[in-house]
Amino acid sequence: MSYRQPMPPDPKATDAAITLGQYIREERGRCGLRMYLEALGELMPREWIAELSKRLEVPIPPEPPPFDPNLGLPPPPPPEPRQKKPDMEKILQLMQIMGSMKG
Repeated sequence: MSYRQPMPPDPKATDAAITLGQYIREERGRCGLRMYLEALGELMPREWIAELSKRLEVPIPPEPPPFDPNLGLPPPPPPEPRQKKPDMEKILQLMQIMGSMKG
């Protein structure tokens, strides 16, 4: 087999993956279990992930896009916008205006 299609793990590895999946479900719920299977899905054969999904009673995660070495890594997410620090002079002016409106 080529390196792009790894052989499915032996039954001991499958049993261990099931045991770990059951623990993740107890600790993180079904959402955590889906994340676990998605992560495995990027590394392991699709048939094996389908078997794990069936035994763990969760839907099969979507198939990851094919890896293209020419594209490189995906771009990082955009940085979160910075919140401006309050302009103390403007705040002071607003307070003065509001104070003059009361009197």
